[in-house]
Parts: sequence; C-alpha cells; structure tokens
Amino acid sequence: LTGWGDDNLVRLFLDKIGKIITKNMILTDEDYEVYIYVFEYIFQNIIFWTCAITIGVVCRKVKEMLVFLLVFIPLRKTSGGVHAGTVDVCLLFSVLIYFINIYIPELWNISFTVGKILEITLATMIVILSPVDCANLKLDQERKKKKKIFTGILSIFYTSISTIFYFYTETKVTSNIVVCYTTILLLLLIGIEKNKKVLYESDFQRESKKI
Repeated sequence: LTGWGDDNLVRLFLDKIGKIITKNMILTDEDYEVYIYVFEYIFQNIIFWTCAITIGVVCRKVKEMLVFLLVFIPLRKTSGGVHAGTVDVCLLFSVLIYFINIYIPELWNISFTVGKILEITLATMIVILSPVDCANLKLDQERKKKKKIFTGILSIFYTSISTIFYFYTETKVTSNIVVCYTTILLLLLIGIEKNKKVLYESDFQRESKKI
C-alpha cells in the first residue's frame, strides 16, 4: 500500500504518528496500513501545496500557479488518468508537471482564434475519454457517469473564463489553460494504454493457468 519504503525516514515518522493516533484502537495489520496510507496521502499533499505556493511566489509565477491549482487539479480529479505506483514517485511527477505548466505558457504567444480552437478541441477530447480509472481506484458505471459530467462542466467553465480574461488583456491565461488541457489529455492517454497492458497481462495469466 505505502510508497516510501519501510526504512524511509518519512515512513518511520508517519509510523510513529500513526501509532500515537491509533494506540487506543483495536486494529488489524491491514487496517493499520490503511491509516498509514491516509497519513502519507495527507503528508504528500501538504508537501506539494507548500512547494507549489512557494515556487509560484519566489519565481513570480503567481498567476500561473493559480491557474494550475484552480484548473489542473480539479480537472485531473474528475477526469482521472495514469497514477504513479508509489507516493514518492507521485510527488516527484506532480512537481515536474507543475513546472511544465507554469513555464511552458510563457514560451509562446497564442492568438485568440488558435487558443479557442485548441481549448475546445482538447476539452472535447478530455470529456470523451474521461474518466480513466486505474488498478487502485476502480469506478463503477454510475461514478464514471458523474465524473464525466463534472469534467464537462469544468471544461466549459474554464474555457469560458479564459475567454473573459483574454478580452481583459490577460492573454496568458488561455496559454496556461491550453497547457493544462494538453497535460491532462496526455495523462488520460497514458492511463488508457496502461490499463490495456494490465488487462492484457491479466488475460494472459488466466490463459496460462488454464494450460
């Protein structure tokens, strides 16, 4: 379940916290691991949000930071996509994706027409493909339907907001959202391919057992 490793200092620290919080509880080893996993998830998010805000302020990328936190993260939650296998790798890639989203938009000036075409095209593809679940988070049809609806609503909202900002001379917002959409779409495509591989390996193992 956990991703830091038993000898990692972070894991040892969280293990101590977990024992203090659950000392009066009667838990199985499996239940305790679930608690530690939750602690790790919270700890990871604290680190990421602290890093994101600090980098955004220090590097004078506050607008880009806000677009990422307010657009990428909610849309990523509803659309899904590939997920790292461990907590530490997830944190590393989250920071990497963050840097891509705050620095790439400044490398190009996008016109209104091109920006809207890209936004609408990317948003449409995201809605069509979403949600993409993974081995650790399977979704039933009802939850998939709800997430797809939320993804569509968010995409329409963000694209509309960027249009308003564009006419108020905040043209970079469109570039930021296009980069966010592109990153999310890539994560969806990678997630789909990874799911296909997992499904193929599962089918192969079942066929091997029959033989």
